Amino acid sequence: YDLRPPELDALGLQVSLRRLIERRAQEGHLQTSFHFTLNEDPPSAQSEIFFRVAQEGMTNVLRHAQANQVFIELTQDRDRYYLKIYDYFKQT
Repeated sequence: YDLRPPELDALGLQVSLRRLIERRAQEGHLQTSFHFTLNEDPPSAQSEIFFRVAQEGMTNVLRHAQANQVFIELTQDRDRYYLKIYDYFKQT
C-alpha cells in the first residue's frame, strides 16, 4: 500500500502542511500560526515524515489538549530540520 499523501507530490510540503493545519484547525475551532522557513522541500521521505508528525500532532491537540491556539514551525539549520508544535490556551 502506498501511504504517502498524494498532495505532497502535487502541491509540495509547505502547501500540504498549510492545508492540513487549516482543515484540522477548523474542526477544533483553533487559531493557528504556521511558519515555514525552508528554502526548498526536504527529500521525499523526510517530507512525508514531517507531514505525518504534524498530522499526529494536530490530532493530539484536538483530542487531548484544551487548547484554542496552535503554533507550528518547520525550520532548517544547515542539514538539520526542526518541526515544532506548540498548543496553548489563551483566554479571551
